Amino acid sequence: MTARRRRTTIEHLRTVMSEDVSDIETESEDDQPPERPSTEISVYTLFPRFAAKMLGIFYIFTGLIKLLAWSRINGAITRSALNQFIIYSENFPLAIFGFLPDPETYMFTIGCIEMSFGAVLGFGGHLPSRKLASLGLAVIMVGATLTYISMLELRLFLPLIFLVALIWIYLCIEEPPRTTKGKKNQ
Repeated sequence: MTARRRRTTIEHLRTVMSEDVSDIETESEDDQPPERPSTEISVYTLFPRFAAKMLGIFYIFTGLIKLLAWSRINGAITRSALNQFIIYSENFPLAIFGFLPDPETYMFTIGCIEMSFGAVLGFGGHLPSRKLASLGLAVIMVGATLTYISMLELRLFLPLIFLVALIWIYLCIEEPPRTTKGKKNQ
């Protein structure tokens, strides 16, 4: 190969390479996918999820105890729980309007609500159902707080703590960010 031919070949390669590089640069500017929202898990999103799971497990457990007492499997547990719900039904928040629930029905209803809403709160997948479960359990805790106020009990702070935790979880539960596929602008 002669020197002249080598130079023309090298110059040809340089021009072809520079055209390819410029094509790549323009394509990368036009064809970049849209930025995805950050899916980082921070303490601010992780702690409410953990608290929701723990409260869900707690309410499943307390609802299960009420249902086992209602089913009369163990006589001592049934008598103790029924005696408590007799007192609770006498101090029911709607008793001032003349509505007194049957203690056994009251215990069964509260147990079912706690178990079902606790399962949804702890292990439910969809945002609206988890928010509804949190809100439903918060209503139960408002009723428990009013019952303890009417009984002048010192255990009043326990349902208040759970009420505040449920409201906090209701406000903190957010929908996970969605990733969308962007369309090419042509």
